[in-house]
Amino acid sequence: KEMVTSSSAVVVALFLVCCASLLCAVSGSDHADTNINFYFADMLRGTKTSSPNSDRRASCKESPVIVVGAGWSGLTAAIELKRRGCQVLLLEGQDYVGGRSHTVRTDGSILEYGSNWVHGVTGHPFIPFMESLGFDTTDPDVLFRVDAVNITSNAAVIGYVNSLGYPGVWYANDTRMSNESIDRSFEVSEEWYDRIDGAITERKTKGSPLYQDKDVSVLQGELTSPTVTAWKNNLTLEEVGYSNWHRNNVYHEDYAASVQQMSLFNYFPPQRIYEGGNNVIPFGYSVIVNKYAEYLTSSELYLNTKVTKIEHSSTGVTVYTANGTIHTGSIAVVTVPLGVLKNNIIEFSPPVSAPISAAITALDMGLLDKIWLKFSQPFWDPNSYTYFVMPDADDPNQTESFITTFFNALFERRPAPNQNVLGFFVGADSIYKLYLSDAEIINKSMSVLRPIFGDNIPEPIAVIRTNWTHNPWTYGTYSYPRTYSELSHFDAFIVNRSESSLRFAGEHTSRTGFGFQYGARATGLREVKSIAALAENAAAGVVQMTEEEYQTLAGEPDKTEQVGEFEPGVTKRNAEGEEEVVGYPPIRPYYDAYNVYLMRKWLKAQQKK
Repeated sequence: KEMVTSSSAVVVALFLVCCASLLCAVSGSDHADTNINFYFADMLRGTKTSSPNSDRRASCKESPVIVVGAGWSGLTAAIELKRRGCQVLLLEGQDYVGGRSHTVRTDGSILEYGSNWVHGVTGHPFIPFMESLGFDTTDPDVLFRVDAVNITSNAAVIGYVNSLGYPGVWYANDTRMSNESIDRSFEVSEEWYDRIDGAITERKTKGSPLYQDKDVSVLQGELTSPTVTAWKNNLTLEEVGYSNWHRNNVYHEDYAASVQQMSLFNYFPPQRIYEGGNNVIPFGYSVIVNKYAEYLTSSELYLNTKVTKIEHSSTGVTVYTANGTIHTGSIAVVTVPLGVLKNNIIEFSPPVSAPISAAITALDMGLLDKIWLKFSQPFWDPNSYTYFVMPDADDPNQTESFITTFFNALFERRPAPNQNVLGFFVGADSIYKLYLSDAEIINKSMSVLRPIFGDNIPEPIAVIRTNWTHNPWTYGTYSYPRTYSELSHFDAFIVNRSESSLRFAGEHTSRTGFGFQYGARATGLREVKSIAALAENAAAGVVQMTEEEYQTLAGEPDKTEQVGEFEPGVTKRNAEGEEEVVGYPPIRPYYDAYNVYLMRKWLKAQQKK
């Protein structure tokens, strides 16, 4: 009798699986594990996936955690949950993993379309992560420091380091700048930091003539501040150009933001900093990403699968895709970029909470793209990584050069036969460059390069450009706090998440790591720690992540944990009118130019002793 019962059950199960496969074929899916197939496949394994109508949320051992987006946060969440015993399903709309860490090999060149550097080494969690994948980070062919200058060792060196910490060659008025002029440009930059800090104090301090309980843009704060305007009135036209150049380059490169949009009150955010200079991965970020992704099987990672809708409740989630497949799970972790959320590409039912909605509206997506000029042979010094072009001193409008900073790809130790490439950034204030034709880009670029390198240099043989700004998978480069936003908006994505089956991760959900891959990875780990600790998962034997383990993997304790009640858009100020967030220890801002400024002040103080 037992034999007959078992055989009957197998026949019924096989029939249902065949029906499910037929439905899958009709829908055009490339995969067998759609919603219905998860259910019947689990029956054959002796477990049952919880349905959306269940009165309880199943553990992640019974019903998968569905991760949306295979960038750093999504990959981290899916892989680390799998390692702890959870079922996982990772859905990615594009045909590659890594998101905004994307290396492209084209015509003998290796180009980083997204993440370009590893900022720092000491204490940086990405270093032991690379080592765990088998990469020797002490090998310069694996991790190469492009600013191999110890800025703490020699005060004279400081003046020749640009806003990203690289030694370089400086030009103004089509001629190479003297060391004295370079020194003065950095002194002006220091002075501007001091004055803009004063402008923030003017607006935040009760009793000040400019005190008001609302934010303004950095540009508006600068133009309306007596502290800044009085200082600028005493500068020469050339020095004003220095000030504008340093300011704009910092915003273009660090925030990908415009000075007309960036929040003045959040000018110095509490982001992390790691020592060890700026480093590139010569063979490309994608090699690291792809190695990490090997931990997932083809039935756990679906590419070319765009998510269109997520239904969520306290008992589970149902995820709908553009290709017709439907997946159910215990929890959904949404890791798509902020730009995708702002453009309502994914429908949430019910809608996201009020704090999350407010954060999506308040925060913004920066715009930073890259344009490369490829030449048949180099005409520049291969040992100089960066070239900087200041505005002409005789220009009454201090108009920026078409290229303000360009990078020598030959210097980056790429294992490529044709790396004769110069690259430059296109930021929010110069977005028009994205709309220029290749011929226009070549013409305008050569008008900058020929006065520096000579009239006989050849024209580029190709123009290569990114377009994160209009990419439908990103709609921008990375997040930043725009005017009227609060740093607390980064925290909104984790409010009451233990009660919901809908989670969020990504660089835009971390006040200490927005804009950086370490921030994205830390938020993925944050959700792993939280999901593993849920009662149903802990009871099912899911391996827990200790606080010590989290700190080791993430680099330091994440500062985005909720402190008290969250009220979106409300600034908490102390009696002196200064913004105060209880529970967040001060962290030196991750601002390379600002760090150089701090280092110069420290060196000057040491010299006076």
